[in-house]
Amino acid sequence: MSYRKFLQPEKYWSKAILLVAKLLLKLGITLERTSVVNGVRLTFIVTSFLEFFLRAREDFVRHPSTVKWIFDVIEIDDVVYDIGANVGGFACLIGKRMQEGKGSVYAFEPAASNFFSLVRNIGRNDLTTKINAYPL
Repeated sequence: MSYRKFLQPEKYWSKAILLVAKLLLKLGITLERTSVVNGVRLTFIVTSFLEFFLRAREDFVRHPSTVKWIFDVIEIDDVVYDIGANVGGFACLIGKRMQEGKGSVYAFEPAASNFFSLVRNIGRNDLTTKINAYPL
């Protein structure tokens, strides 16, 4: 039996962070989560473990073709419509890519709780001039 898998402290550190985050969020404490996607730094304000783990961290890993499309196809002067923007992961990534250009993002999110988080994350990433959010 190999014990090598038990001697990887980074796995324990990652699990410890997730457990502490889950506890703090359950207590109602708001957290910030930073993700770096292809060198682009995004910060998310999260109020639930779902936002912390899936939206702010795993969305970019789980959807590599979307991330590739954002970096390979979208130009800095384009207009992009994000239908079902959720908490703004991809909208903020596109907005950050367009900061040097004249492009803009129109983000549509019908769920009230997600829309609140979307607007908050747009502001946190200083993208209010690049992303227009609509609760539709």
